[in-house]
Amino acid sequence: ISKERYFNIIHSSSYVASSSVLSRGVLIEPHVVVSSQSTVGFGVFIKRGSLIGHHNVIGDFVDINPGVTTSGRVILGNGCTIGSGTVIKDGVKIGENSIVGIGSVVTKDIPPNCVAFGNPCRVARDL
Repeated sequence: ISKERYFNIIHSSSYVASSSVLSRGVLIEPHVVVSSQSTVGFGVFIKRGSLIGHHNVIGDFVDINPGVTTSGRVILGNGCTIGSGTVIKDGVKIGENSIVGIGSVVTKDIPPNCVAFGNPCRVARDL
């Protein structure tokens, strides 16, 4: 099926800034905020209570679990999974296919294809 045939589902209690750009196949659960100038890729799932900061770039097939907070200018690579309650600092890049564990505080870039968790968040192993 072509991407054009997918549609977005956005809960009525969520807010997406008019200056943000959503691709297709995006699912946004209740009480989510997507701030200004952010870009959300294809097949992204943003779960309840997450706060997406300004100028974020979220790649395709990213899974953002409940209660995640991203600051400004965060980049999430394709296929990332961000654990519940994670906080991501301004300007951090998380590489594609990486997994960030629940409750992590990400203050530095995370390379692609790895598992990272903790406060501060550190790489635990490669995938």
